[in-house]
Amino acid sequence: MDYNSGAEARVARRRRALGYSHWGSWAMRGSQKTAFLFGIVAAALWAPHFYLLQKLASGGVPLLVAHFYFVFWAAAGLFLL
Repeated sequence: MDYNSGAEARVARRRRALGYSHWGSWAMRGSQKTAFLFGIVAAALWAPHFYLLQKLASGGVPLLVAHFYFVFWAAAGLFLL
């Protein structure tokens, strides 16, 4: 590659070291891909939460109590892992 200055070469080396591809800076690095996949999994696991909250609210359970119930058992489950 032909660079005009040493600074451009340093920038190119740094971008390669950080995991950017030659397609541009929009390409995700490995850690970003992992975080994105964890976000998808979290959204899939959290989606039933809203249905259950609506069901509990229609049964007369206050939303604050229902939220506490969900968060408490999720925290208890993570603590036991």
